Amino acid sequence: MNFEYFIARHIAPDKSENYAKPVVRISFVSIALGLALMIVSIAVVVGFKNSISAKIIGFTAHLQIVPFDNNESAEETPLIADTLLLQKLRSQKDIVHVQLTARKAAVLKTGDQIQGVVLKGIGPDYRTDFLEESLVEGRLPDVFAENRTDEVMVSQYLADLLHLKPGDDLRAWFITGEEARARGRKFVISGIYKTSLEEFDSRFIIGDIRHIRRLNGWGNDQAGSIEVYLNDEDHLRETALELHRTTPYDMRVLTVLDEYPQIFNWLELLDMNVIVILVLLVSVSAITMISTLLVLIIERTRLYHFTGNDLG
Repeated sequence: MNFEYFIARHIAPDKSENYAKPVVRISFVSIALGLALMIVSIAVVVGFKNSISAKIIGFTAHLQIVPFDNNESAEETPLIADTLLLQKLRSQKDIVHVQLTARKAAVLKTGDQIQGVVLKGIGPDYRTDFLEESLVEGRLPDVFAENRTDEVMVSQYLADLLHLKPGDDLRAWFITGEEARARGRKFVISGIYKTSLEEFDSRFIIGDIRHIRRLNGWGNDQAGSIEVYLNDEDHLRETALELHRTTPYDMRVLTVLDEYPQIFNWLELLDMNVIVILVLLVSVSAITMISTLLVLIIERTRLYHFTGNDLG
């Protein structure tokens, strides 16, 4: 006979123990609800963390190779991404995708609104699956065309703030280098995206990297950063260290954890909430089980004294 079933059958209340039966049923329900709440709390927190992490990585990649300098502004220092370097990166077993991007600060101006943003330039090598998932209206800019495109994609946040929609013209102003005069560019909105992360939605518009190269006077092999996607993000630090050893001396490797530490530190704090919830629920379940056993013992003891029957 199963040992657990044997114990449960002997301590379960029989027909004569009317007082203990509802207590046992209530304890069963309490323990079941506690277990369900533990599962739900863990699932919600883990799912939330994975969702936020996936959005950040989808927008910025696991790793970024940038110039080795102290520049923290939106005006990036260019790096030379020659064919040899890109082939070397793509040959790494832990790397699944490599793409070139660039960023440049801009000011958007409409009829009655002015908003500071960052233009993120992408090219034909860009991994667009995340942007396609985040697209809520319109389409992605045609950066795969042979000639430079004037199409850009803005966030739902900026579209609501500036009263924009796909097909509208958008005027952007840029300051380049030591120039005191702003340089204007006229874009056409091709689509609207939404990541639900204010860090991205309030800042970035997506356009052709060739606009940034032209504004900064860069060559076709120059970019602001090289974004790298990995097949196993659990080895993020190890892969970053390995790439740091193999990349040129004038470049450094940043992880997504280094670029957005405030967000990932906040996500780690959620683990403490889960631990507190689990401790409380386990404590309640343990108290419920102990109380139920005490009720059963008291009930059996009372029956034994009144009937003189053996409990076995």
